[in-house]
Amino acid sequence: MDDDVRAFGTELGHKALARDWPAVQAMLATWMRSEWPIERVQAFFEDEYRSTLEAKLQLQCSDEQMESLGFDIFCEVWMAVVDTAEGLRVGYWSQGAY
Repeated sequence: MDDDVRAFGTELGHKALARDWPAVQAMLATWMRSEWPIERVQAFFEDEYRSTLEAKLQLQCSDEQMESLGFDIFCEVWMAVVDTAEGLRVGYWSQGAY
């Protein structure tokens, strides 16, 4: 199960990095999809990034991390991954551990 959750999180991360907001929204559990339209999903990621930039703080990967991970900026999203009839889905998420 841990490998499945890791693969799910990686897939969600790739979709968020590609700014494929409909695909990210589709990975939410049904109770979250009803409260998180695509525009709110987009704002969840982009507004946090914007506020980070306004605070003059940006976490960047090293060259080695960029090469091995395939991206250059970190964003911290905490989520509860739940097993639903549709498969693994995000049942809750937040920016950071608060």
